[in-house]
Amino acid sequence: MSKRNVRIDRLQIRLAGLSAQSARAAASGIGPALLNQLNAPKNARLGMVGRAIGRIDAGKFSVAPGIASSELRELIAQRIADSIRRKHK
Repeated sequence: MSKRNVRIDRLQIRLAGLSAQSARAAASGIGPALLNQLNAPKNARLGMVGRAIGRIDAGKFSVAPGIASSELRELIAQRIADSIRRKHK
């Protein structure tokens, strides 16, 4: 794994209370959204090259009804990135 590549073998996201269409729209593009979160200046020195994460749990959170799928996608990516940072402190 290089500094510019992250391999995720499996990502499971449960989006309870959303229609299938809304869930697909929120999950679409999660990879680039997560990469943007991990590449943010505050995360530039994660020191994760060659490291593996067995499992992370980003926890549960509630969102306002009618949230835009793009906003939900960013929230999910932020939670995942925060979980990765906590694992590698």
